[in-house]
Amino acid sequence: MKNVINNGLKQARTNKNLSIPELSTIINKDISTIQLWEAGLKTIDYFILVQLSNVLECSTEMLLFGETRESLQINDLPFDQQKEIYDLAMLLRQRYEEDKNGLR
Repeated sequence: MKNVINNGLKQARTNKNLSIPELSTIINKDISTIQLWEAGLKTIDYFILVQLSNVLECSTEMLLFGETRESLQINDLPFDQQKEIYDLAMLLRQRYEEDKNGLR
């Protein structure tokens, strides 16, 4: 199943005049991994996403969506929506820790 996420990675990489092998060396990832990210077939880990954002000098939104979006102000949301976002963030953190520790 093709994932629409990450469609801005190739654009950001080419904007910096970097080839996939060059980017792979900079971030210490396999060429095939970057190709999968660019094809939307593999999700980018959060910490790598931040690293890519720094290396490619663009926002994470650009990498994920191919555009820069206005910032969401969580404090402007109703409490129930703030709680949903918090709960989701905690689930993602737990999943990341499980993945990192080989528990999944």
